[in-house]
Amino acid sequence: MPKTIKELSEEIGVSKQAINRFLTSDFRRQHVTTKTDNKVGALLIDKSGEALIKKRFSTDNDRQQTDNLLSVYSKDSLKISKEN
Repeated sequence: MPKTIKELSEEIGVSKQAINRFLTSDFRRQHVTTKTDNKVGALLIDKSGEALIKKRFSTDNDRQQTDNLLSVYSKDSLKISKEN
């Protein structure tokens, strides 16, 4: 079942704006449909598009977690070396 940008953003923990920036015209043409309810439009992303978005942002999250761990490790190393 297609998901909206809001649903995807909540599921993978990134902002709606981040997902919108990822949606190129080619991506939209291949994976996005528009649904209108009560004159309000919503973009629906199909399963293959959802998988691409999740893959894109999972690598960012992994990289960010690694950077955070390295940052904590570096701070701890500095603290230890200052104590010696």
